[in-house]
Amino acid sequence: MPETKVKPKVLVADDERVIADTLAMILNQSGFEARAVYSGETALELASTFEPAMLISDVIMAGVNGIDAAIRMRALLPNIKVLLISGQAATADLLE
Repeated sequence: MPETKVKPKVLVADDERVIADTLAMILNQSGFEARAVYSGETALELASTFEPAMLISDVIMAGVNGIDAAIRMRALLPNIKVLLISGQAATADLLE
Protein backbone atom coordinates (compact mmCIF):
# COMPACT_ATOMS: atom_id res chain seq x y z
CA MET A 1 0.00 0.00 0.00
CA PRO A 2 1.32 3.48 -0.79
CA GLU A 3 2.00 5.56 2.26
CA THR A 4 -0.44 8.41 2.81
CA LYS A 5 1.28 11.70 3.47
CA VAL A 6 -0.36 14.10 5.87
CA LYS A 7 -0.69 17.50 4.22
CA PRO A 8 0.25 20.49 6.38
CA LYS A 9 -2.83 22.57 7.14
CA VAL A 10 -2.81 26.27 6.34
CA LEU A 11 -5.51 28.78 7.20
CA VAL A 12 -5.64 31.86 4.96
CA ALA A 13 -7.50 34.90 6.32
CA ASP A 14 -8.09 37.96 4.15
CA ASP A 15 -11.15 40.16 3.77
CA GLU A 16 -10.34 40.40 0.05
CA ARG A 17 -12.01 37.16 -1.04
CA VAL A 18 -10.12 36.92 -4.34
CA ILE A 19 -6.78 37.06 -2.51
CA ALA A 20 -7.79 34.53 0.15
CA ASP A 21 -9.32 32.12 -2.37
CA THR A 22 -6.40 32.41 -4.81
CA LEU A 23 -3.77 31.87 -2.14
CA ALA A 24 -5.66 28.86 -0.74
CA MET A 25 -5.98 27.41 -4.26
CA ILE A 26 -2.24 27.78 -4.90
CA LEU A 27 -1.41 26.17 -1.55
CA ASN A 28 -3.83 23.28 -2.20
CA GLN A 29 -2.17 22.66 -5.58
CA SER A 30 1.24 22.75 -3.89
CA GLY A 31 0.65 19.94 -1.42
CA PHE A 32 -1.01 21.74 1.48
CA GLU A 33 -4.52 21.46 2.89
CA ALA A 34 -5.57 25.10 2.83
CA ARG A 35 -8.80 26.83 3.71
CA ALA A 36 -9.75 30.44 3.04
CA VAL A 37 -11.75 32.61 5.43
CA TYR A 38 -12.66 36.25 5.09
CA SER A 39 -12.37 37.64 8.63
CA GLY A 40 -10.34 37.31 11.79
CA GLU A 41 -13.44 36.15 13.64
CA THR A 42 -14.03 33.28 11.22
CA ALA A 43 -10.35 32.33 11.38
CA LEU A 44 -10.60 32.00 15.16
CA GLU A 45 -13.83 30.01 14.94
CA LEU A 46 -12.31 27.55 12.46
CA ALA A 47 -8.94 27.23 14.22
CA SER A 48 -10.12 24.93 17.01
CA THR A 49 -11.57 22.32 14.63
CA PHE A 50 -9.25 22.70 11.60
CA GLU A 51 -6.09 23.02 13.77
CA PRO A 52 -3.84 24.63 11.15
CA ALA A 53 -0.04 24.42 11.35
CA MET A 54 0.15 27.88 9.79
CA LEU A 55 -1.90 31.06 9.62
CA ILE A 56 -1.43 33.42 6.68
CA SER A 57 -3.39 36.56 7.40
CA ASP A 58 -3.92 40.05 6.11
CA VAL A 59 -3.07 42.54 8.85
CA ILE A 60 -5.83 45.05 8.18
CA MET A 61 -9.33 43.59 8.37
CA ALA A 62 -12.51 44.95 9.95
CA GLY A 63 -13.39 43.53 13.34
CA VAL A 64 -10.62 41.24 14.58
CA ASN A 65 -7.53 42.28 12.62
CA GLY A 66 -4.78 39.89 11.58
CA ILE A 67 -2.48 40.76 14.48
CA ASP A 68 -5.17 40.16 17.11
CA ALA A 69 -6.29 36.96 15.35
CA ALA A 70 -2.68 35.70 15.34
CA ILE A 71 -2.18 36.47 19.04
CA ARG A 72 -5.42 34.76 20.00
CA MET A 73 -4.77 31.80 17.70
CA ARG A 74 -1.29 31.30 19.14
CA ALA A 75 -2.88 31.07 22.62
CA LEU A 76 -5.09 28.27 21.26
CA LEU A 77 -2.41 26.58 19.10
CA PRO A 78 1.01 27.41 20.63
CA ASN A 79 3.03 25.81 17.81
CA ILE A 80 1.26 27.58 14.94
CA LYS A 81 3.44 29.49 12.48
CA VAL A 82 2.15 32.93 11.51
CA LEU A 83 2.74 34.95 8.36
CA LEU A 84 1.15 38.41 8.34
CA ILE A 85 0.76 40.16 5.00
CA SER A 86 -0.46 43.59 3.95
CA GLY A 87 -0.77 45.67 0.84
CA GLN A 88 -0.68 48.90 2.84
CA ALA A 89 2.52 50.77 3.72
CA ALA A 90 1.13 52.05 7.03
CA THR A 91 0.97 48.50 8.43
CA ALA A 92 4.49 48.66 9.91
CA ASP A 93 3.23 51.03 12.61
CA LEU A 94 0.62 48.48 13.75
CA LEU A 95 3.23 45.76 14.23
CA GLU A 96 5.06 47.89 16.78
